[in-house]
Amino acid sequence: MPDCYFVFFAILAIYFFINGYHKNNRILFLLSGLSFGLSFLFKLIAIFPFVICLISLFYITLSNARLRQNLFIWNGSIGFGFLLVTGVVSFIFYSISPDLFQQTIGHHLNLGKHLSAIEIIKKNLYFLHSYLKCYLFLLIPAILGILRCLAKKDDNLRLIFVFLVLSIFLFIGMSRELYFRHLMYAVFSFVILGSAVFVYLFQQRKRIFQLTAIFLLSMLCYKCVEMDLSVLFKRDNSTGALVNYIKNKTQENDYILSDYAGLNFYSQRYGPPIAARLCGTSVKSGQIKASDLIKELNEYGVRLILLHMEGTVNFPMECSIRNQLAFGPHHLINLRDYGKFIDYVTKNYTYIKDFDREGQIFKIFIKTPANNYNVFH
Repeated sequence: MPDCYFVFFAILAIYFFINGYHKNNRILFLLSGLSFGLSFLFKLIAIFPFVICLISLFYITLSNARLRQNLFIWNGSIGFGFLLVTGVVSFIFYSISPDLFQQTIGHHLNLGKHLSAIEIIKKNLYFLHSYLKCYLFLLIPAILGILRCLAKKDDNLRLIFVFLVLSIFLFIGMSRELYFRHLMYAVFSFVILGSAVFVYLFQQRKRIFQLTAIFLLSMLCYKCVEMDLSVLFKRDNSTGALVNYIKNKTQENDYILSDYAGLNFYSQRYGPPIAARLCGTSVKSGQIKASDLIKELNEYGVRLILLHMEGTVNFPMECSIRNQLAFGPHHLINLRDYGKFIDYVTKNYTYIKDFDREGQIFKIFIKTPANNYNVFH
């Protein structure tokens, strides 16, 4: 997943942005634009914090006569940095693959296109409700921080974080499937805004305020590391065995197809090109069809097929409303013409066995002259 890099460069961009504002340094604004560009290349959703920062800068400078003269220099530096890195990288990739924009921007525009406007709004309101409920322990101090920020007229820079938090409501109109990781940049803003509340409490002379701040911070720290600790002590005891099984059933130059490209990486086996863009959203939106898969199964002589058809990983995801979607069967099984695909597999591949990978049940098929029809028929 590129989300870690997307969030890292987005936060780095905001860091350069704030320092550029404080120091009136166009180089720092340029670095902010370059970082936003890198973030955008990892995840197109990075366009949201980038645009929000530009809008924030417009608002801050236009509301301050002393800063108004810097408006075009600052925004120009950010915009130039962003366009420079995205333009150069896009040109390189476009020269390699002319269908670059169709496979990136076109891919995202087609996600969820089968949904009506009402369905889109309904699903996204439910998503935002779950997202805000998950981060309620950060949201409450952030709201207090927003109110404090709005009350202090001389603290315009914090408005950037207010706008970043409010930008999550722009996602209400997005047709694509949304995940909590897409809004991680807003969590960073929750923390920054919430910190203003704790600074205020620590500045008070009465010990009760300081003790309250220490208690609340302790609770926040516990809540933040609770999930990390549960993940830290989780052990995967079966992926290695599945990888060894794949290696035993295939040669180094053989191709395999699975719901998860990670198995290709672990086993060091090739996959057909379509496997590189295989994800739940591209399958559900109809961008990947059975006919596309069948064509590449034949063209590349795929030796082994591993289909995740049942079972959910026993993995701590208490905050995610996507638990079943993320770790239950959610790729090939959601093909719109799944019947056509599975019919081809059962007629041209032999079912070998089921394999339990930490709760994910894979049905494994191998390309041989003999066929087994008893699994599904």
